[in-house]
This record gives sequence, structure tokens and C-alpha cells, in this order.
Amino acid sequence: ATDTRDALAKSIYASLFDWLVEQINKSLEVGKRYTGRSISILDIYGFESFH
Repeated sequence: ATDTRDALAKSIYASLFDWLVEQINKSLEVGKRYTGRSISILDIYGFESFH
């Protein structure tokens, strides 16, 4: 049961992350005028726990 729960949580997280990246990309699309928009992401080392 624990493995199933963890797999489900990872799947949900991955789907949410993909959706978030898609939304950010859409909001940063270059339209008729380039506005120089950008975004930065900080990935904190060691946050993940691999077994």
C-alpha cells in the first residue's frame, strides 16, 4: 500500500509540474511585442529522497 501511495503521489506531482511549466510557457510566449519576460527556478539540492 505504501508503494502504491508513493507512486500515486509522484504521478500527481509530475502532472502538476508539467501543467505548471505549460502555463508558465504560455504566459511567457512572445506575442506581437517582445516584452523580455523571464522566470527563474531554484532547484534545492538534496530535497529529493531516493531509496
